[in-house]
Amino acid sequence: MATDLFDELGGTFDGGYAASAMRPSKWEKPKKKDPMDEYTVDDLGHESTALTVDDLDDNFLRMRDEVRQEIQKIVGHNTEVKNLSNKYRLASAHQYQTIIVQMDTVVQTNTAVTTQIKWRVQKERTVLASTADNVNSLKIKEFNALVHQFKAAC
Repeated sequence: MATDLFDELGGTFDGGYAASAMRPSKWEKPKKKDPMDEYTVDDLGHESTALTVDDLDDNFLRMRDEVRQEIQKIVGHNTEVKNLSNKYRLASAHQYQTIIVQMDTVVQTNTAVTTQIKWRVQKERTVLASTADNVNSLKIKEFNALVHQFKAAC
């Protein structure tokens, strides 16, 4: 029946796609595999897992989200400084002082946010150094991506 309908549509029936649609869903329990299959040996002969998934605790996730929000503030401050610079170029002499005051406020706020993020990064780095077992852990990779994002924003 289905193949007849697809034949009428130009022979677009593909058994591979049909079989793919009938595969087991993700909600079913996966088959247990041998944990030794995940181990690899690096160049120095050390065994390690390809990726270690840590228990990403709520405190770490909360810290990560808060730092991301702070990084977005820095990006917003950069945009605001660019806009104020453009206004300054086009402003008349009596508008210079108000633009300079706004610029100083944005720069001071940005400095405070940057200092706060640096402090949190140092604090979290020491915590991770004492608790993480493997450099390939998901928590370490998330943290490194966060630090890279912070450096790119500055």
